[in-house]
Amino acid sequence: MLRDLDSRRAAESERQSLPDDVRPLPPPPRANPVPLIVGGIGTVVVLGGVVLWAPWKPSIPPSVSIPFPAVAVSPPAISGVPPQAIAPPATVTKTIPVPQQAPVVRVDQTGKDGKGGAVPSSTTSPVADKGKTRGESGNSMAAGRMDKSPVLLSPTGQAESEYRRAQGLLAQGNASEAELALNQALRLAPEHAAARQALFALLVDLQRKDEAQSVLEAGLSILPGHSVWAMNIARLQMEKGDAAGAWETLQRSLGSAQNNGEYRAFCGTVLQRLGRPKDAIEHFHAALRINPGEGRWWLGLALVLESAGHPAEAREAYARAKGAGNLPADLAAFAEQKSRQP
Repeated sequence: MLRDLDSRRAAESERQSLPDDVRPLPPPPRANPVPLIVGGIGTVVVLGGVVLWAPWKPSIPPSVSIPFPAVAVSPPAISGVPPQAIAPPATVTKTIPVPQQAPVVRVDQTGKDGKGGAVPSSTTSPVADKGKTRGESGNSMAAGRMDKSPVLLSPTGQAESEYRRAQGLLAQGNASEAELALNQALRLAPEHAAARQALFALLVDLQRKDEAQSVLEAGLSILPGHSVWAMNIARLQMEKGDAAGAWETLQRSLGSAQNNGEYRAFCGTVLQRLGRPKDAIEHFHAALRINPGEGRWWLGLALVLESAGHPAEAREAYARAKGAGNLPADLAAFAEQKSRQP
C-alpha cells in the first residue's frame, strides 16, 4: 500500500491519514553520474594510448583475391610490367591474414630523421619497404595459387563421353539420339572400338545392315586386327550369299586371330561353303585344339568330313559332338543319328 501511494505521489493529507506506526518509504537515492563519466573518460584515454604507442596493432585480415583463370593462357610480354600486374581478374576470393608492419622511422633525402639525427645508410624508407612487402606478397600468392582451370578433354575423352551418353539414351529407348551421339563419338575418335561396335549393333537392330557393315568396314581400315569386326562383317556377307567376300574379310584379320577358336571354326564354315574342304578341315582342327570340348565345332568338322568322302572319321566326329553335351537338343539328336549310320 505504501508503495502504491508513493508511486501515485499521494498528497500529504493522504500520508497523514496513515496510522502512526506506518511511515512512507524515503525516496531512493539518485546515482551521481560524475564518477561514471570520469571513469569512462579515463578508460578511453588509456585505450587510446595503448593503440597509439603499442608496437603492434590488432590485425583485421583483408580479403585478398586469388585469380583462377578459366583457361591457362600465357599473358603477352609487356616491357617493364611484371606478370602479376596483368593477371586475369579474380573469380574466387580467399581470405588470407596479412600481418601489420611495425612503425618505421621516416628518412628524408639527406639521410637524417625528422629530428636531424643521422640514420645508417642501410635503413630503407617505409615506401620502399611497403612496395617490397606488396611485391613479395604478390609473388607468394602467385606461387601458392590453386589452379582451378577446367580440364579440357582430349578428342578421345570427348568420344568416351558421347559413347556413355549414347548408352544412357539407348537405355531410355531413344535410338535416334543415341545414333547421333555414337556418330559424334566416332567423328572425334574413329578408333573408339566400343562406340563403333555399339553403332553396328544398333543399325543391325534397325535392319539397316548395309550401313552397319559400312561402319565396321571403316573400323577395319583403322584397326585391321580387330577379329570381332571381321567376323561380324563376314556373317552379314554370308547372309547375302557372298561367301567369297566373307573369306576375303576373314583373311584380313586372320593373322591376329590364330588362337581364336571361334574365328578359326568360322573360317572352316566359310571355306566349306566355298568348296574347299581340305582348308576347312584344317581350320576346324585348329579350333578344336584350342577348345576340344566345343560340340558345335565337332559337328562342323563332321559335316566337312562327310562331304569330303571320309565317312568313318565323320561318324567319330558326330559321336564327339554328341558326347560334348553342349549342343541344342535338335542338333544333339541329329549328331546321334549320324553317328550310328553305317
